Amino acid sequence: MDPESERIQRKISDRFKLKRIELRRSNMPSPTDEEIDKLLKTAKDGYGILYGKKTCGFLRRRWWGYIYYLRILVPFSLGVRTSEAVFLQRGDFDLDKGRVMVDKAYTKSGEPKRGSVGTQPLNKTTKACFREAFDALDLKDDDFVLSGSPDYIRPGMLRFSFKEVAKATGLDPKRFFPYMGRYKYGTAVKRFTKDDVMAASALRHRDRGETFRTSYDRFTEDERNQAIAEAIDYLPPPPDEDSP
Repeated sequence: MDPESERIQRKISDRFKLKRIELRRSNMPSPTDEEIDKLLKTAKDGYGILYGKKTCGFLRRRWWGYIYYLRILVPFSLGVRTSEAVFLQRGDFDLDKGRVMVDKAYTKSGEPKRGSVGTQPLNKTTKACFREAFDALDLKDDDFVLSGSPDYIRPGMLRFSFKEVAKATGLDPKRFFPYMGRYKYGTAVKRFTKDDVMAASALRHRDRGETFRTSYDRFTEDERNQAIAEAIDYLPPPPDEDSP
């Protein structure tokens, strides 16, 4: 096979591989509230065990614990894209007013680009969570939230962190990735407002229609099974054994 044909076939193969990965992800059930709680607790309290860094001091383990805690908290509490999450800085958070400015996204060149600019609101619980973590890490305004320093992490590192925390929690790491936080966020807003446009706006979507309905209306596996079982109510009951 000539080099040009081989290059084209490899490109097609890689594209289909990516499509299969996206298809598997799109069919994955949403994590339960209990699973999210376990992820956050493991990230914050178990980093020393997670990486076997028992030799480093308590304060260092605590620092890394809050870093991993934020790497789980940000996607689930803000619904931001992975490329946006890695570029969030402490100065983007206004905890007094309860909002976060999202105006930058990661690119392969390493230079930030302006994405879907907007603000994400924080409720009382998420404000308290972020305030605790920021105070523990002593972040400056120009520090990146997910690294705790003036240097950002790449999206691949955030995906790796999700899988490591899931593994340490005893959950299937294949089920957990940063974009799952966006799915969960969008589904929660949709179910509360019952409005596609409002939910799409919360995700800063340009497309307010079919893309949201097909990609973000998620449910847990238990919810799926219960809904299907209740829907299939057209079968007749079994015959009474005592009847002739």
